[in-house]
Amino acid sequence: MYHQHPLNSIRYLILASLVVLLVTLTPNTGSKGDRLYKTKRVPFHHLSRLVDGLVHENKSLSKMQATIIDVIGNIVLFMPFGVVASLALRRKKYSAWLIVGLTFSAGLFFSTFIETAQFWLPTRLTDIDDIIFNSSGALLGAALLSAFYSDDKLKLVLHN
Repeated sequence: MYHQHPLNSIRYLILASLVVLLVTLTPNTGSKGDRLYKTKRVPFHHLSRLVDGLVHENKSLSKMQATIIDVIGNIVLFMPFGVVASLALRRKKYSAWLIVGLTFSAGLFFSTFIETAQFWLPTRLTDIDDIIFNSSGALLGAALLSAFYSDDKLKLVLHN
């Protein structure tokens, strides 16, 4: 079983977390206004807007592209977090399923923390879909790492 130095995993996890915080908590010029109107509490509203635009062709292409970019961006933003959190948990002798589950839970908690903080920031928007897609990104990062890299492969990749 591969055991990397614990500080390396923690350093990478802190770095990934800081990048996520930088992207999600820095001022955004486009969403000033009342907190109630800046909060989107309906799950999957992004996807319903996208499907509605495809089916009824009543959405402009630029709005549909913005929705796709937003969804994919939220997933991709949390994938590195999922990978490094999974790496940090591999030091323990947990099963791959438990590592993926714990990583998903950490991504869910971290994303919920960010969305709660964004609620109080005047230039940010709070969105339940962000929590869903961010958590999915953490899950996907951990799952991809578990699926494609055994402990022996990770040892070779990280030491070269």
